[in-house]
Amino acid sequence: LILQREEHISNAGQLAIHHGRGHRFRTICTGRRFGKTLCLTGELLDRAHHEGGEYGWVAPTYNVAERGLEAFRAIADGLIEITGRAPTLVKIPAKDGTTARVWFLSADNPDNIRGYGFKGLVVDEAASVSPDVWNYVLRPTIGQTMGWAVLISTPKARNWFFDLFTRGQDLTQADYRSYRFRSIDNPYFPQA
Repeated sequence: LILQREEHISNAGQLAIHHGRGHRFRTICTGRRFGKTLCLTGELLDRAHHEGGEYGWVAPTYNVAERGLEAFRAIADGLIEITGRAPTLVKIPAKDGTTARVWFLSADNPDNIRGYGFKGLVVDEAASVSPDVWNYVLRPTIGQTMGWAVLISTPKARNWFFDLFTRGQDLTQADYRSYRFRSIDNPYFPQA
């Protein structure tokens, strides 16, 4: 749908992230304005279109989740339908004729996330999400489906996000992969 051709990717770092789709857990640690949100928006649109199903986009607050929603509007306006508010739902036409759905949720009230089941999950600003929310609320949403998760964030001390990032650097951990980029690795970021 959106990412059928690699020239739609705005930078080499984003392309590397997309090529890592075979890993169940990807941790992406970058500087601000690298393009994490647009990168994962494009990937979610592509996966939802080709694979159908239910997906989640979770952020520490609805305000942060709204940035992901704005990215969907920016790159898929006219292709998607957006309904609801807190939670917001993005409906994407799937290749098989069904409608894929992406739920935008906030981790500040994790009980509202319980009960969802996803094929894939993006956790935006993951380093600001509580480890208990990841372990006991978010990870179970992909447990039954054996779904994937992409955790994107700027660094924030040595917490659970750091632990997963470290695990993704260990090449013996086949389900995990980590990526690290600077803000200036984005070709649209002023080099000065």
